[in-house]
Parts: sequence; structure tokens; C-alpha cells
Amino acid sequence: MILNLTQHTPSIDQMMEGVGDASREHRERIRALLTFDTVPTLDDMERRAVALADIVESQEYTVDTIAGGVGCGDAMIGGAPYFMPVLERVLLERGITVHYAFSVRDVVERGGEKTSVFRHAGFYTVRPTRAPLDYGNEDKWGNRIE
Repeated sequence: MILNLTQHTPSIDQMMEGVGDASREHRERIRALLTFDTVPTLDDMERRAVALADIVESQEYTVDTIAGGVGCGDAMIGGAPYFMPVLERVLLERGITVHYAFSVRDVVERGGEKTSVFRHAGFYTVRPTRAPLDYGNEDKWGNRIE
């Protein structure tokens, strides 16, 4: 089973491929950890990523998925581009397989108008890099630099 660690409800197609959504209580916690109201520091992002990894590892959540399955060593992530590398690294370091949803844009004609519809077309599964990421020291805004 792949636990949904995004702000969005998984599509039916994603659920058919094994993506599960957490219970309401855990869903609210996940969304809070993924929501940034101010520019985050690297330390803040790392704390949030660790908390999300803890949720995946705890297996204390209940899930809603069509494909079924209990337990989870996989996570589907997506969201703020500045947070994904940090979340990805923490999950991989904890042995959690990371997936990004891949979608294609289909043009559909409805009532004489053409609109774009995104359709789930699979997953990109992250392969760990050979060298660990090193962000260096922090600058005056709390961002690490070398």
C-alpha cells in the first residue's frame, strides 16, 4: 500500500493502484505538516519531514483504498517544490519508497468546448542518489548555505 502524503484526495485510478488515504485525524495532521504559511527554514522542513515519516512508519493510521492492503512502506508525495527534496530525502533515509504521481493531459470536448483533463498514468518511483545531500550552514533567513 502507498500512503498518500499530499494535500489532495487520491484519484480512483491512484486508489486502484494501491494508494490509500489516511483516516480523517491523520489526514488533518498530514495536511497541517504540508502547509506552509511563512517561508520555512530548512530546520522547519526537516522537522515536518521527520513527522511525516513517523506517520508512515507508525502504521497506526487507518486507510481508505480500493486495492486493499495493510501496512505501508511506500508514500506518494507532491506539493511545495521547495519541500519535496527534503521530504524525499528523509523518507528514503528511513527506508520508505517514494512515489510521485504521473499524469497526462487529455483534451476533452464538452458542449462544444475543449477542456484539459489530467488523467493518472502511473508513478515515478524515486531511486536513492549515491551521495547524501549536504545543505551546509544557514544564512540570515534560516536557509543553510556553504
